[in-house]
Formats: sequence, C-alpha cells, structure tokens
Amino acid sequence: MRIERLRTGFLVFAIIALLSGCGQAAVRVPSTPTEQPSEPAMATPTATPTSTLTPTSTFTPAPTSTPTVVETVEQVEGWEGAVYGRPVDGRFDLYFVRSEDGERFVLETRDDTMAQDVKEAAWIGAHIALSGTLYSDVAEGKERRIEVERFEIESIVAPEARYLSPFATVEASSQLEGADPFYAIDDSKETAWGVPGPGVGEWIELTFPGVAEIHEIDFVIGLDKSAEAFAANNRIKEATLIFSSGEQMQLTFEDNRGSQAVSLIQETGSTVKTNAVRMIIDHVYPGAEDGDTYLSEIGVHGVVPVDEDGKPSVSHATPDPALWLPDTAEILDGNRGDLNGDGLAEHIMLVGYGGAPERLGYDALELFVLQPHAEDPVVWHSGHLVGDRAQPLEVEDVNDDGQPEVLSVQSMGASGQTLYILAWRDTDYDFLRPHGGYFDGQDTFGDNSVRLEDLSGDGIMEIRASHGPVASIHEIYRWDGTRYVHERTVEE
Repeated sequence: MRIERLRTGFLVFAIIALLSGCGQAAVRVPSTPTEQPSEPAMATPTATPTSTLTPTSTFTPAPTSTPTVVETVEQVEGWEGAVYGRPVDGRFDLYFVRSEDGERFVLETRDDTMAQDVKEAAWIGAHIALSGTLYSDVAEGKERRIEVERFEIESIVAPEARYLSPFATVEASSQLEGADPFYAIDDSKETAWGVPGPGVGEWIELTFPGVAEIHEIDFVIGLDKSAEAFAANNRIKEATLIFSSGEQMQLTFEDNRGSQAVSLIQETGSTVKTNAVRMIIDHVYPGAEDGDTYLSEIGVHGVVPVDEDGKPSVSHATPDPALWLPDTAEILDGNRGDLNGDGLAEHIMLVGYGGAPERLGYDALELFVLQPHAEDPVVWHSGHLVGDRAQPLEVEDVNDDGQPEVLSVQSMGASGQTLYILAWRDTDYDFLRPHGGYFDGQDTFGDNSVRLEDLSGDGIMEIRASHGPVASIHEIYRWDGTRYVHERTVEE
C-alpha cells in the first residue's frame, strides 16, 4: 500500500491532534499486539443495527433476578490483571484478564461511577487489582463473570501499542442495511461496513474517549469473508485520513485480501496525537458484479499518554461542539477542514431549529464555524438559511484554489434544492456567490436542483443550477479564479 502525506487543510473531506513531516509512511503486515489477548472467533451479529452511532465499551448488566441456571458463587480479593473490550451483539463489553494465568472473566457492576472508573483504567491500559463476586455458571456456554465491588490501579502499562478500536464510538456518512459501521471494528472479516455503489466521498469515523498516540492503523478492504464476496464487490483503492487536528494522509491500497497496515511512527517517534480519525473513500477497485463498496476492518493501535500521576493527557482533546452552540439548536451534521490555511482544522457544524418527530424538516437551518481551542470558539455563523433540511456537509477543494470549501446542499419544501458554498475569503469566512445570470447576487445556487460537473474537461467543477418548471432551465457557472461567473443558460 502506498501512502502519501498531504499538507494540512487540503482534502476531500467527508466527524471529532497530529502529523508532522512529509514522505512515505511504512507499510507492513501487522503482527498481533502482545499485550492484547487473542479473541475467539465471534459469530456474525444477527440483529440489524438501527443507528450509525455505536456505544463505547460497556458493562454487561448485572443480574437483577434469581438466575435460572445452577451456578457457583465465590468472593475474589485483589485479583490482578487488565481490562479489554470485545464485540458482542453490536457493542463492546469489557472483560478482565487475570495476569497469573490469562484466564478471562466478563465484568459487571451496579455502580455507574465504578463502571466509568473501570472504563478509564481500561482506556489507559492500566493494570488493576479488583475484588468482588465471581459467578461461574454450570450451564454449557455460560461465561464466568465478576460483579466488581472495588478495584485499585496497580500500575500503568509500558507505552506499547495496544488495540484501541474497542474503545471508540463509530459513525459513518451512510450504510447499507445489515452493514453497520460497527462491523468495521468488530475484529471479524465475516462482517463489514458497506455503502451503496462506488461510495466516493462516503466516510467512517472513530472517536476515542481521549487523546491517543497512534502508532499503526490496519485496514481490511472489501467484503473479505470469502474470495467470491471480495471479487464481486468494490474494494477501496484510495482513501484520505483526517485526524482531529486536521492533519491528513492519502492512502493507496493494494487490491488484496487480508490486512494492510499503515505505520505512523517516524524517526523522531510517534507523530499522531488525536482523539478521532476519519477515513474518506476517494477511489475504488470495481467489483466483478459492479456491486457495493465495503470495508471489513479498521484497527487502530496506539498508546494513551499519561502524566506523572497516571492521568490521561487531555491537552489535544476536542471539546464537545454543543458547548458553544445555542441551546435550541439541534446538531444535524458536522465536518472538519483547514479552511483558512493556518494549519488547524475548523469544525463546521450544521444545526436545525424547531424540529419535531412528526415533521420532516426544521423551521430554520444555520451553519457555524468553530475553532475549539480558541478563546472564543465560535468564529463565524451564517444566520438562518433558506433550507428546511439538508444533506451531509462535504469539505472539498471544488475550485482548485488550494483551500477546501464547505458544500451544503439544502432542500426547500417538497421539491426545492439549493447549494451553499462556504469558504475563507482573505480575512473572513463567507459564501461564494453566483455572479450574473438568474441567481446573480444570491447566497445560493439553484432553486429546485443543483449539480457540480466538470463540463469543460479542465478538472474544475462547474455549477449547474436549475430553476423553472420541472427544473428545465439550467444556469452554468464557472470559477474564473476569484468568483463563480455566469457562462451560459441551457433550456430543455
């Protein structure tokens, strides 16, 4: 797999620090981390997920009624070991591995505070000593479990790379039925995240509970459960990675089954500190049956920085954008990109006002540009926009000026559609507006349909903005180096 580093702020973006340097990143077949116990093969989940957002590692609920099977109960005191995550039915459970013999036990607790403390210990890779009640079911297939009553952190593990994907929440731009993004981090090639058709511009994002130093990311492209499934469907050929700082990498994969690894270790040490990584599909190897596009696995390996007291570092963590948005705003979508070229990614948020379960749209939409680590994080907002619902935000350099723009396609009523293009304009953020033609001076392009097409064949997209009965009149706008100017009108 070939990897090329890109300058910060230039990418086709498609989720929530940090590469430095240039050149080729090493590629190798990854070895299994020594500190992560090998997992037994997991059955393919049968439940159809109902959300693209996966909960972080969780505890199996503690029993609340008398067990229906015979089991033995005993007290455990000061067992030493570490806590890991494993996929179970569309989520990750935590389990304890005892140091002296490698035996493993499912963890339970009735104490929410203790549950959170154990999760944090697992996240930083700490060795713990726990005490509680051990339940050993006699029934075949039942797992031994410990109801945790107390625990202490014994030591912080040496800074060796661990498998971090089980601690992430995962979301995606879209998904096929039965191909939830969780299946890309469930440590099984029998399942996969999938999107319709070639999937160019679609993305998947992992967000961690804190900052991690990323050493390596492993990818299994395609639907790799069999040679036939792999060949029939599209496989990702080129992709872009974005980290929560806005740093970017461009990847090129070999058209092969199995794991392909990206090393992020440079001569000076680990260079990526992030709490989120987003992968965007740029190009695919077409399947023999011209099918859909799949990613079987994305495995993140790294360490969690800790201070002298063993506390996780949060210096690069990205605060929740909702902290700075109006209380009445509902976040509809978010994206990131270095719009102003300062080397740090802005967070672009699309919000709605006045939504309700029985309604399709909103009373109003609004765009916000945030710089999370600035003294005043809200650096720009649009005011109310014309749409009442919208497609996911895209961040892309559509006019080839070397800086990304934000594209927001919004719907108006039953059949209206229009496009906002937000960009950095010398000293501030503003919309790129149409000059000349039917839409002259407006903030948007299109009344009932809009498309970006390379009509001139020069690699730069023109805007085809439509209006009139059944979108029969098309205004063509081209980029002249400083603005979008009207080129011609086409009537059907």
